[in-house]
Amino acid sequence: MQKLKYIFSLLFILSICSCETVIENVALPYEERIVVQAFISPQDTLLEVKISKTRPVTGTFPADQFYGSQVYKPLNDATIEISDGQRKANFLFQTISNPNGTEYDQKTGKLVTQTRTGYFLKAKDFPIIAGKIYTLTAKAPNLPDVSATCTVPSKKLIESKDFTIIKGNTDSAKSGGAYSNGSLLYSYYNLTKRINITVNDVANEENYYAVAYYSQKVIQYKEYVNEKIITQYILNQEPGSDFITDYKQDGKVLNFIRAGINVGFYNDDPKQQNTQNQPTTISHNLSIFVATTDKAYYQYNKSVGSGRGLNNDNPFAEPVLTYSNINGGLGIFAGYNTTSVDVDLLKK
Repeated sequence: MQKLKYIFSLLFILSICSCETVIENVALPYEERIVVQAFISPQDTLLEVKISKTRPVTGTFPADQFYGSQVYKPLNDATIEISDGQRKANFLFQTISNPNGTEYDQKTGKLVTQTRTGYFLKAKDFPIIAGKIYTLTAKAPNLPDVSATCTVPSKKLIESKDFTIIKGNTDSAKSGGAYSNGSLLYSYYNLTKRINITVNDVANEENYYAVAYYSQKVIQYKEYVNEKIITQYILNQEPGSDFITDYKQDGKVLNFIRAGINVGFYNDDPKQQNTQNQPTTISHNLSIFVATTDKAYYQYNKSVGSGRGLNNDNPFAEPVLTYSNINGGLGIFAGYNTTSVDVDLLKK
């Protein structure tokens, strides 16, 4: 009996091994489609549409498919049109200059003029009007045509009436210090300002809101070799962007995630200012953008944020579907209406 059990177990194992087959050249159903990303606002001075095409799920990912912050190579032979039902305009494939770029010359500290290639349309040639419905269509050779519509929110938020910015105290975290013969000469501090934004939701209607932060900092320091004073401009998108809805909290005061804006590293010794190790901050301003958005804008950004948070470096994470409202393709076409407020971070 024991021998029969042994033979049965052996046959079972062999049967499992014999069922293993290496499958190569997996071909899943796949059709190339256009991918679009476009956001429009009455505050825009330049409209832009990012357009590319899908790639298969299986197979390798060639290194030459990375284009800066863009993963996919943009299409350069597309026809893109926007319409409000009365007017029409086409986006042109062109290279534009941005003198207010985020890169700077290491020798002079001045901002370097940057260029970007894509599909652009000047807002003065096709103004975006709050409350209107817009249709975007795109065509490209050998790819199905795509289209999408969006309604730009009519309401623009007013500070103190519709939303409130609460500037918290500066958090000072000690980050180290300089010593001589065991004695502390001065301490270093990492300073962060806390900002909280609340929105007074309008009752009895479906609303969506967004907030984003951008900082502009100007510093001066003494060059190490010839002791020349260098002025450097630093532009950053700060962490803390958030997207909220009034779902199940209609008419209530809504709270965005509290943002921590890094002011920088400082020490308590005035003699150390304006050196290479301790630059002097000339100005540090924060631009806060608070917007009403359409539902598609909210759903897309929430799904993209969820995907990044769940799948980052985790091979066992559950896949997250990215919201799309492009008919015949993939991507997003959405609208928002924004208000900007500038805050001087150097003020107490």
